[in-house]
Amino acid sequence: MRYIISGGGTGGHIYPALAILDKIKQRDKDAEILYVGTSGSLEEELATRYGYNFKSVRVKGLPRRFNFDTFKSLKILLDGINDSKKLIKEFKPDVAIGTGGYVSFPIVMLSQRRNIPTIIQEQNAFPGKSNRILAKKAKAVAIAFKEASDKLGVDTTFISGNPIRDEFFKLDKYKSREKLGFKSNEKIVLSFGGSGGQESINNAIINILEN
Repeated sequence: MRYIISGGGTGGHIYPALAILDKIKQRDKDAEILYVGTSGSLEEELATRYGYNFKSVRVKGLPRRFNFDTFKSLKILLDGINDSKKLIKEFKPDVAIGTGGYVSFPIVMLSQRRNIPTIIQEQNAFPGKSNRILAKKAKAVAIAFKEASDKLGVDTTFISGNPIRDEFFKLDKYKSREKLGFKSNEKIVLSFGGSGGQESINNAIINILEN
């Protein structure tokens, strides 16, 4: 099968996409995969590093408030739609997967218009704008939090959790401790957050440490 996948802007959209592709390669040895993102982006860097074929489209997120930049973004979005048309015509995907971020919008939207099955993967409890729109015509929507289902307003959701790359299961914890300078008997507390929650979590931990 031929799989086209798009998601970017932040690692929160990219790493789940890479985890999904790892699993596809395990299950479909003949899989042909194309990762679509923006040129010079984090998704291009990571997809290329992990050995995936990467193609870029021109696209830019819309400003939160209507202003002159809105027209610029719409012009670039139209360019991105034309780029996506060419990629779909050349690659001929059997399925399209979107993991969020404005970059995923044109390629998944056009796939839906061409009756190519699409799957959306939403990492957050509060879905982003692109996934909220694209979910309406997706064949399936994989969510990590049940709260996302109400926000998406579709009956095609199922709870999958967030995809995790295989490399996490191959780490040697003793070597990792040694590399980070931790003793084997030291207790470690790991705190991390993503999306809109990361700043409040970081601030909370700093406050706990200070007290």
